[in-house]
Amino acid sequence: KAVVLYTDVVSGAEAQKLLSRVAQRTDSGDAWRTSFWRFDVMSEQAVADLALQDAQDAQLVFLSARSTSEPPSWLMDWLGAWAHKRRGRTSVVAAWCHHTSKEVRAERMQPLR
Repeated sequence: KAVVLYTDVVSGAEAQKLLSRVAQRTDSGDAWRTSFWRFDVMSEQAVADLALQDAQDAQLVFLSARSTSEPPSWLMDWLGAWAHKRRGRTSVVAAWCHHTSKEVRAERMQPLR
C-alpha cells in the first residue's frame, strides 16, 4: 500500500504516473493500493489524523511537491507519528520534488533525511 501526500493536482498526477510505472516494471506486476491526501487539507488536524489512520499499513509514504520551500512543520510531525506506528515494520518514505526553477536548494529538503 502507498499513501501519497501531494501539494496540488499536478503533483498528485505525477505521483500516480510514477507509481504506475514502478508497478509495471516490477517482477510481480502488482499495482499499488494507493490513497491520496493533499497538503492543504492535511494541515487540519482532523484530516491529518484520518490520513495517519489510512497510512498505518502503508509500506510507502510518497511525498510529491511542486515547491522547493522547507516542508511544513505539521508534515514533519505527521511523518514522525507515522514512523512511530510503523516501528518494527519495513517502510519507506520517498520524496519527489517538481520545480520550475533551474536551481533547487537541496538543503531545504534536509529535514526529510
